[in-house]
Amino acid sequence: MYPAGTGELGVIKSRDAFSDGREGDEHWYKHVEENTSGFSEAHRATSTAFEHAMYMRSISEWVVLMGFSPLVERALAPGPNVFEGLQIVQLDGQPNVMKAEMIVAMLSLMSVGDARAPKNLTLVRKIKEREAAAPNEPLAAKRAKESIS
Repeated sequence: MYPAGTGELGVIKSRDAFSDGREGDEHWYKHVEENTSGFSEAHRATSTAFEHAMYMRSISEWVVLMGFSPLVERALAPGPNVFEGLQIVQLDGQPNVMKAEMIVAMLSLMSVGDARAPKNLTLVRKIKEREAAAPNEPLAAKRAKESIS
C-alpha cells in the first residue's frame, strides 16, 4: 500500500566534512540524498495515506449530509479491505459509490467556498465543538463563527 522506503533518517554530516570545491559539493549532495531518501519516501507515503483517509471521511460525511448512505465507515477490525481504519460501505453486496451528479455538486460547492463543501466540514465541526465546550464565549467571537456556518 505504501511506496518502498525504510523510513530511517541517516546521519547527515556537515558540508565541511567533505573536500572543498565542486567535487566536495557533489560528494556532499550524494551523501545527503543517500541518508534521506528512504525517510522522505516513507514519510510522504504516510502523510499521503493520512490525507486520503481524511478526504474519504470528509466526502462520505458530505454524502450523508446530502441525504445518501455513507461511502466509508470505521472498520471494526484490520483486514485486506481496510485503509487507515476505514472500510467501504456495502449496499446490496456492492460498494456504495458516488454518482457523477454528486461529484459535480460537491465540486461546485467547493469552488464557491460553501460551508457545506467537504473541505469545510472539519472546520465547521471544530467550531461547533468549541462552542459546546465554551458556552460563555464573547458574542463577537460567536458572530464571527456564525458568518462561516
